[in-house]
Amino acid sequence: MDVAVVCAVLNVFVCLGRTYENVALNKPAWQSHPYNGKPWGAERAFNDLCEVEVYSCPYGFFGEECSEKCHPTCKNCNIFNGFCNFGCNPGWEGDFCHKACKNGSYGVDCEETCGNCRDLNLCLHTNGTCLNGCDAGFQGDLCKTPCDRGFYGLGCSEMCGRCRDLNHCFHMTGTCLTGCDPGYIGEMCNKTCPQGYFGENCAEKCMDTCNGCNNVNGLCDHGCISGWKGYFCEEQNVSSISSFADDLKPWTFIIVGLIGTVCLSFIIIGTLSTYIAVTRRRKPKQSQTVDVQEPQCDDQPNVSNSDVTRTEYQELRDHKPQIYERLS
Repeated sequence: MDVAVVCAVLNVFVCLGRTYENVALNKPAWQSHPYNGKPWGAERAFNDLCEVEVYSCPYGFFGEECSEKCHPTCKNCNIFNGFCNFGCNPGWEGDFCHKACKNGSYGVDCEETCGNCRDLNLCLHTNGTCLNGCDAGFQGDLCKTPCDRGFYGLGCSEMCGRCRDLNHCFHMTGTCLTGCDPGYIGEMCNKTCPQGYFGENCAEKCMDTCNGCNNVNGLCDHGCISGWKGYFCEEQNVSSISSFADDLKPWTFIIVGLIGTVCLSFIIIGTLSTYIAVTRRRKPKQSQTVDVQEPQCDDQPNVSNSDVTRTEYQELRDHKPQIYERLS
């Protein structure tokens, strides 16, 4: 009768005549006997005849007499050489888990990539936290989350402009990738149309009869110039024109009266000036007396008064040209 003694300690079985390792953990310890082709198993073994003791280093130590300490970033090291056969804590790598992850990586086996940290040198190699904050357009501890819809920039604190589609407001710079809403221009769609223009790309021109139109739809929000009405100031306001004419009538008469008065004054002044100038030009320089010697005759004829007067006039008429020549 074959007798086998098996002592089970730490899944190692010692059998009479042969030692082998049980590779079926958590399963029935049964193997075919290599001899005589007969099956036998652990149910036929007993341990009354032997005792086996196994010793190992405590957790975290290795080497001869367990005098060496495993690296603290090691999950558990080999008791013989200290290698971290079971891996490293997050953020560390190497045989002894003594090397931190390179810049830009973190986590288990340094397989994770850091987010959009403002400074990758300050990406924590253990969990990827950006210690100095995020680049423009990102948020969160890992700086992997873009800004919320409608915001951009450092800390996602800036508001997007009047983008046609806020989903296409670039979260880093605020640029509107698909253009602006009507009434706005610029890369960030934060400028209104110039005065006098409106609509998409500010391509439409306001009505000339508008005092100033809405930059989005062209409505004359600030009213129309005199004589026009309507949302776009496109209709002539006849009543307004008549009212304006009525208001102007009294002033018309006053203005015409003033102009007439001024003109009449100039005419009068001009006439007087001309009259005075002509009068002064015709006035003789000095009065001169001409002595007319009457002829002395011894024998005076007997003449009547009328004959004497006629004779005097005749003599005066004969001498008059000479007097004028002398005066001039």
